[in-house]
Formats: sequence, structure tokens, C-alpha cells
Amino acid sequence: MARSGCVVYRQNVRSEPMSEWEEHKFETRVRAILKEVAEKSAEHHLGVPFLTAYQIAIEFDRQHPEVAEKLGLLVGGKGIGERVSLAQKLARGLSQGTKSKKVHGIDGAFLSHVHVSSLMFGGHVESSTAVTASVRRGRTAHRIDPAVTRL
Repeated sequence: MARSGCVVYRQNVRSEPMSEWEEHKFETRVRAILKEVAEKSAEHHLGVPFLTAYQIAIEFDRQHPEVAEKLGLLVGGKGIGERVSLAQKLARGLSQGTKSKKVHGIDGAFLSHVHVSSLMFGGHVESSTAVTASVRRGRTAHRIDPAVTRL
């Protein structure tokens, strides 16, 4: 019997639970943030801008505050008294995803900390680059990994 050219889909029944990364659609939401920034900068002569993972976390929290709240995460960084932050979760997921080739079309790079002692972000948030502890609203002061990402 000849098969028709129609492709059909169904939900994949998994025996293992979804990861937090999948459950909260981190990759899809990060892609939307990067795309929005890229579109706003489309005419710039230097091309698509990079964002620090910390900047991504700030925007992610602005657009999806319920995710960080549900996971019990602050945006991240210096002085929050927590070992895990939203910024770290995003940075780790992007880094692991690009390294394992599961995440395509997102470039990562490093911003050197040479001659940089701190960076100031919106909301009067200051980040020291002296120690790379976490990464991308400003509920508190934040320390960043000087990793940058772009679409």
C-alpha cells in the first residue's frame, strides 16, 4: 500500500519527566528576546548585538516573572545570598545546549574582564566582573559571568 504525503504528529509519551528547561520553555523564550533585540538593531552597521547572559535574565524576568517566582530564583548575582540564580540557569542551559549541539543558531562569546571592574545595568544594578559567579530588573545587585550571547 502506498503511503500518502501527509505528515502527522502526536505528543511524545516520555517515561522521564520534562526538565525545568523544557517545562518553562527557556530556549523558546530566550530566542524571542534575542530576536526582538536583533530586529530593533537590524540597521546597525556592526550587525546583530550581543547580550550578556545577565541582560537576557533581566529581560526574561521582566517578561516572565512567574517562572523565576515558581522556581524560587532571583535574577542573580552579587549579594543575593543564593547559590543558584535565574541568570545562572539561563547561562548554563545556553552553554550546555550549544556545546552539545542541541541549541542551534545562538552564538556565545566571552566579554573580556580586562580593564573592567564592574558593569551597571538598568534598575541601578551593578555587577562586578572580578569573580565569575553567575550570568543575563534588578531586584538586587548582581555578579555576572562575562559571557555574551547573540542570535
